[in-house]
Amino acid sequence: MKKAFLVLWLFVIAMALTWCLKNSEENPIYTTAQQVCLDNGWELTTDSEWEDICLLWDRWIPLKDMEEKEETKNWRIDYLVLVNKENKLPEDWESKVELVEVQNAYDETIRVEKEALEKYNELRDALLAEWVDIELDSAYRSVEKQQQIWDEFEQEYGIDYTKTYVATPWYSEHHTALAIDICIKKDGVLIYENDDMIAEPEIFAKIHEKLADYGFILRYLEWKEDITGYGYEPRHLRYVWNEFIAHSIMDNWLTLEEFYAKRDAVATEEWRLAQCEENVGFYLNFGSWEFTWENEEDAGASFVRNGHVVYEKWWEKWEADVQCFIDMVDGSVNVEFTNHKPLE
Repeated sequence: MKKAFLVLWLFVIAMALTWCLKNSEENPIYTTAQQVCLDNGWELTTDSEWEDICLLWDRWIPLKDMEEKEETKNWRIDYLVLVNKENKLPEDWESKVELVEVQNAYDETIRVEKEALEKYNELRDALLAEWVDIELDSAYRSVEKQQQIWDEFEQEYGIDYTKTYVATPWYSEHHTALAIDICIKKDGVLIYENDDMIAEPEIFAKIHEKLADYGFILRYLEWKEDITGYGYEPRHLRYVWNEFIAHSIMDNWLTLEEFYAKRDAVATEEWRLAQCEENVGFYLNFGSWEFTWENEEDAGASFVRNGHVVYEKWWEKWEADVQCFIDMVDGSVNVEFTNHKPLE
């Protein structure tokens, strides 16, 4: 009797463990950061450097950072949102963005996205340490306010100037609350006109150099009016949150439009293959060579293409294994060769 009872008890335990295991697979228990990632439609994946990461489009966040920021971070908005003359503000944006009030250089109350303001203050403190004084001019604008600005510029400067420097209502970055126009204080005098600020290249070089460290980019670059649709504005900063992406944009002197175009290109296998072959050829800039690509892996933050190359070196044929790494964020390419040896 005791033996039968023991067998029955072991069977019950085995069934319970099986149910728990199945239930954990169907309903896994996630950490706070993992749950935030999933709740926002992001993808949980892994990366060799960061281990667990949360991935959405070209935005990737180490989960350990998400754990630290989860209490204060607004996960509901896309900080890389593109608003320009062709791309309208998302209809539900204002219901999602978190605005805070602050006084600008003229003692007026303006509103800015919460984290953008926090990072702006950090940027300002860093610049003050180098004797560069920046002040807030404007940030968030309602559609009605944008219409008022358009009308004022048209009356004072004419329609051509207005089209160059002022956005059409609903198509202004200032509606996002992520765009900040600054002014500067020099020798106690406030400089706020765009043309006057363009005449201070040394000051703005210091400002622009630090932007990416705090998640900002310069939105309207010089000589790229044909891409952005606007003239050069050294004062117009745009918060994109991710410092890595900000550096990818600023270090390569890209507009946000160009960044989007490169991101779309990175998504195509044909583009990645062409970039790998071009970079392998750049390093093997002698004799002739031929590739044999074996496979491509998605490594989370980058694509890795593995292959083999045969090339000429000092009138002899050599071979090597090759790996081509393409960063999924900024499209940068890095090629590594291993196992160089004469071809047998």
